[in-house]
Order: sequence, then C-alpha cells, then structure tokens
Amino acid sequence: MGTFLFLVCFLISVLIRTFAYEKERMKEYDYATNKEA
Repeated sequence: MGTFLFLVCFLISVLIRTFAYEKERMKEYDYATNKEA
C-alpha cells in the first residue's frame, strides 16, 4: 500500500513539473512571436 501511494505521489509530481515546463515554454514562444510582429 505504501509503495502504491509513493508511485501516485511520484506521478503527480512529474505531471506538475511537465505542466509547468510546458507553460514556461509557451510563454517564451509567445514572447518570440510578439517580438517578430
């Protein structure tokens, strides 16, 4: 049971990290496109 809980917490942290990384990348992408326009 403890191992399952650890796996769930690990997956959630990975998802949050991936989501935050994608958000940062989108921000940089918007900045680049705005600079060109």
